[in-house]
Amino acid sequence: RPHGPRPSNSTRNPTAMAGHWNCPQCNAANPDQACGRCGRQRGEDEPDSLLCMITQCMFRDPVVVQQTGNTYDRHAIQEYWARPGPARDPHFNEVLTDTTLVTNWGKRREVEA
Repeated sequence: RPHGPRPSNSTRNPTAMAGHWNCPQCNAANPDQACGRCGRQRGEDEPDSLLCMITQCMFRDPVVVQQTGNTYDRHAIQEYWARPGPARDPHFNEVLTDTTLVTNWGKRREVEA
């Protein structure tokens, strides 16, 4: 499976969909505003373990893709799967035969702490 370490905050492409300040729900392209998705100010450091791999924003409703075990924000993965073509896991680019989502309660508790 093609995967490896995620890029650090300093190497992320700020214009990519996965960029924290360009997430699908973010209304804050301006660096003086908070992210509309997670409410964080630019420059605040969230632990990578609490960031959705798709949006790079803090989880709001973390779910596990049952087939692969990867965690994403529910809205982000559902929006990703709404694109044309078969449902894929964005991390592995693997076509999924099962799109069951299960709430990741452990991750949710971490975010709420």
